Amino acid sequence: MIIPKTSCPFVFVDSMKSILLIISGVVVVIIVAVLFLTKSGADSDFVGMSSMGLQSSTPAPIQAATGTAGPSVAQRPGNVGTGTLNVPFTSQAPDGDWSNPLFQDGCEEASIIMAMHWVKGEPLIATKAKAEILAISDFEQREYGSAVDRSAKDTAQLIRDYYSYTAVNYVENIDAEDIKSQLNRGNVVILPMNGRQLANPYYTAPGPERHMLVVIGYDPTTREFITNDPGTRRGAKYRYKESIFVNAIRDYPTGNHELIVSIQKNMVVVSR
Repeated sequence: MIIPKTSCPFVFVDSMKSILLIISGVVVVIIVAVLFLTKSGADSDFVGMSSMGLQSSTPAPIQAATGTAGPSVAQRPGNVGTGTLNVPFTSQAPDGDWSNPLFQDGCEEASIIMAMHWVKGEPLIATKAKAEILAISDFEQREYGSAVDRSAKDTAQLIRDYYSYTAVNYVENIDAEDIKSQLNRGNVVILPMNGRQLANPYYTAPGPERHMLVVIGYDPTTREFITNDPGTRRGAKYRYKESIFVNAIRDYPTGNHELIVSIQKNMVVVSR
């Protein structure tokens, strides 16, 4: 009997080739999809923290949410000048929650926290800053009976009392050269301010009458003081023109928004 040749082996081979091509195509599609999803996930990540470790993704100006106005010529966050001290930054509402009055009035606490973390050489993250602001406010309420406003002199004493740290001085009747002199010595300066005269576009208008911030450097080329201003999440290394800045220095009495009856230019100097 003659058995006729069959085409089955060739059909089988062709089928295998088709299956392999389909499998290869599926693998390619899966690889492309994985790469696309990975890239999309990376692009969608929002890093809300600044290089100092503390800015939140929610705008947090003095007293309320900030506007969108950019910095003016007179005040602009920018490059750090020569000799700027490496002071970590926090806003006075570290996680962006400005509804708590302790954060609304927390500029003194935030300022001394920045200074003391500089003294200790410690980094400062939002959760740590928030916990310290609340702890210091609780200490003030317990020891002094109030945790709202604190004058420059009483802020210096608060550092001594709370941190048991004595390398802090209170200086009265200062001018621009006094601030520069302390910076040149490598010291941090904490200043009470009339925030309204600072005209910071990131404050809620018209700005705070009683405010405190940290001076970390001076740029002689642009004649700007470089600050860590806790009154805005954009306050790290924030620059103010010297003339505007010095004019805005104004101490205020300790208490609950007590009347300011005179202009006194005082400062707190923290050394290490």
